[in-house]
Amino acid sequence: FPFIESLFDSTDDVVVVNLFYRNIGFVSKVKEITSFAGIVENKIRFINRQAGSGIRTRIDQMITADGLRGDDIVGYTDEAYTHYDVVNAITLGKATAGVAGESLCRRSDLYFHKLFEERFDMVIRKQLFFEPNIQAFVEFTRSNEFLSHLKDMQGYDNRDTGRIMYSNNK
Repeated sequence: FPFIESLFDSTDDVVVVNLFYRNIGFVSKVKEITSFAGIVENKIRFINRQAGSGIRTRIDQMITADGLRGDDIVGYTDEAYTHYDVVNAITLGKATAGVAGESLCRRSDLYFHKLFEERFDMVIRKQLFFEPNIQAFVEFTRSNEFLSHLKDMQGYDNRDTGRIMYSNNK
C-alpha cells in the first residue's frame, strides 16, 4: 500500500477495507479492439478519461507500453469523466472505443475486452473506523444482500468485500 504513505502523515492511523473488484477494459462498437496499437492501426476514434483519473493513468501507461504516444490516437484529447460517459459517447456515435467497466458495457450491448481488474477499497482513519455509522457500513458490505447484489453485477467480484486489507498495528 505505497499510496497510503503518500496520502497520510502516519500509516499507523488508517484501516483499509475492501469494497469490491471490477473488470475494466476496452468498450467498443467493433469486436476486434484489444490494444491501443489496434486502435491506431484501424484509425478508430477513442474517447479518453479525464486527466488525473486513475483510469487515465493506466491508459497512458498502456499507450506507452504499446510504443505509442497520445498524439497517435484519434480522440485522445476527448475526455469523459465517468464510465457511463464513455459508454454514452460510444453509444451516441461520438467515439468508437474507450475504456470503462464491464457492467456498463454489458447493459449497452457493446463489445468488451478485459484489460485489468480494479480493486476498490475504503481507506479510513482508525479513530473513525469504530464509529457506529462506519461499523454499520462495513457490516452492510459483509451482508448477504450486498454480496448478492455484487455477484449479480457483470464484471464485479466480492471475494474480499468487507475484509480488512490493511491495518498497521504497531
